Amino acid sequence: MTTSILISQARHVFHQHDGVLRTHELLKAGVYLRTLYNMRDAGLIEQLNRGLFRRALDQTGGNVAAAARLLGISRNKVYRVLGKSSR
Repeated sequence: MTTSILISQARHVFHQHDGVLRTHELLKAGVYLRTLYNMRDAGLIEQLNRGLFRRALDQTGGNVAAAARLLGISRNKVYRVLGKSSR
């Protein structure tokens, strides 16, 4: 399997599980740990995270606190991931 197909599968699993990459789900989908490490090293996991956070912000009309509640994380984490200042 090519790397792009494996990355595509990992993205699909990521979105299926609300932005959480579960190793056992990736392995069941045929994604190897080496591919996951390559995705991490290339910054793809961070890109997927940012996309998930942006989607939550879109759903909440840009309200960071509401997006954080939707994702079950702190408001500061949203700011950190998106590169904004929390002030």
